[in-house]
Amino acid sequence: MSNIDSAYVYLNVTFDLAGKKWEKEFVTKQNDKGVKDAKVTSTIEYAWDQIALDVARNVAENL
Repeated sequence: MSNIDSAYVYLNVTFDLAGKKWEKEFVTKQNDKGVKDAKVTSTIEYAWDQIALDVARNVAENL
């Protein structure tokens, strides 16, 4: 079984939090051709983890 070795994630979000509204695009590209682990989707999971961190940082900055 071969692993997925690259991922591109794009997320465009409009936030509306406590009366403050803003829009933000989040993008990440991940390449992991060298490491082969037990999970086929590790690269995709890591890319989404990066997006989640960026979203959390952006929300914290706008509070």
